[in-house]
Amino acid sequence: MSPSSGSPDDDALGRVRASFARQGMMNMLAPATGERIVAEGQVVRAGRTLTVCRGDAFTQGVERVHIATMLATIIGRQPT
Repeated sequence: MSPSSGSPDDDALGRVRASFARQGMMNMLAPATGERIVAEGQVVRAGRTLTVCRGDAFTQGVERVHIATMLATIIGRQPT
């Protein structure tokens, strides 16, 4: 993580790692109806090469409805 930007994809010299999805799965759970769509994500485990992430999408309006969920494994490569 770079101290200047705080981004896990930046190295100490400010170069950004290239990221490629190795594997991913997304499930649509309900129609996206409502006033607004909100996505929440988190890193489950960040390794030296592979990072596992998950995310969920919700609609907000009269009630909050879970509309999609995903799980992805991402490969980070150092810039050349």
